Amino acid sequence: MSPVAAPRPGATATAREVRAPAASLPTLVRLDHVVVFAVCAALLVVHRAEVRWSWFVALFAAIDLVGYLPGAVLVRARGRAPGWAYHLYNAAHGAPFAVALALGYCAATGSPGWALLALPLHLCADRGLLGNGFKDLERPFE
Repeated sequence: MSPVAAPRPGATATAREVRAPAASLPTLVRLDHVVVFAVCAALLVVHRAEVRWSWFVALFAAIDLVGYLPGAVLVRARGRAPGWAYHLYNAAHGAPFAVALALGYCAATGSPGWALLALPLHLCADRGLLGNGFKDLERPFE
């Protein structure tokens, strides 16, 4: 179906110009992360005997230990998190931090391994399953 030109200013829309609403962008982004989560979870199950589980747990937890825990502690202690806690959360939940963790893992173990699935599993669970994106300073930390 070819796109319909925008109606002229002041003109009324015809039946051909009225379209059903598409899925919202946040819904599509969330669905995208759910699909990646499912693929990574399936790979983890298939290769479970080859996973260095202590590394998996450490990598999975590192994202929240660095990015979430400081802000959460401050919210409980002070009632709010400072701006730097939001920025730290966003940095720890972004791709560059995951890449840094992956490079650290490879340097420490000498090769990539299935434990690295912890990184996309964590990020995609946060975004796809839980609906958590980057933190906005205008909203409460938790």
